[in-house]
Amino acid sequence: QGRAHGNLGTVYRSLGQYELALEHYTKDFDIATQLQDDSGQATTKHNIATALATLAKTDATQGLKALAAFRDALALQRQVHARLDPNNTAARLSALQDQATTIEQLQLLLLNLDKPTEALLEGDACRGLLAAKVSFEPAATHDLDAPTNLVKHLGITAIVVFGIIFDDSIKNEVLVTWVVTSDGVTATRQRMATSLPNLVDQSRGQRSRQAEQLETQEHDADRGDSVPLSALIDNCRLHDRATRARTYTSSQ
Repeated sequence: QGRAHGNLGTVYRSLGQYELALEHYTKDFDIATQLQDDSGQATTKHNIATALATLAKTDATQGLKALAAFRDALALQRQVHARLDPNNTAARLSALQDQATTIEQLQLLLLNLDKPTEALLEGDACRGLLAAKVSFEPAATHDLDAPTNLVKHLGITAIVVFGIIFDDSIKNEVLVTWVVTSDGVTATRQRMATSLPNLVDQSRGQRSRQAEQLETQEHDADRGDSVPLSALIDNCRLHDRATRARTYTSSQ
């Protein structure tokens, strides 16, 4: 019966009848709760959050409900992952993918709600930043202003974090750039002209060409030839582009 309600909810959601979809998803969730089926709860709560997030695009009052639902779904997904057999690699990977999808949708919702700091802290893209935050400012571990505090503490200008998120509404990956300064956190989104795998391939190609350039320069230096300043500048630019491409990859 719960599965039937879930299927009906998905049908109504695909038809754009989100209120009816939520009605059936809620019944599905209640049944899963009665059965103590945390996997079913996680799936249905995610469906509820997705429907609410769509409604939030035209009704701002649904935004906070969607936010709470996504966080509940993520907590349930982590609970499911924690109880899985450590030797069941396929199931554990699937559970991690469910969490990744929820995190991406949660980040997009937070950005739409003009909450860039929370979007940054929710994503795996900022894992390094969070580690630094805990190391430098333990007292501010749960403070959403901690990235700004970290910038002030280190006496630096800014921290820039990149993340690549799949935006289901446009069926395309978007590059999100967070800039943390002492004044706050801002975020920008840009639709990617190329897919993440292609970006990785481009980065590898750039690194290969860079290595060839360096080898040629070293060979010329051994012969006593001078290396033009323009060539050194171009090489630095190439290295910078390759570094940024690697950053995109590592932040995913």
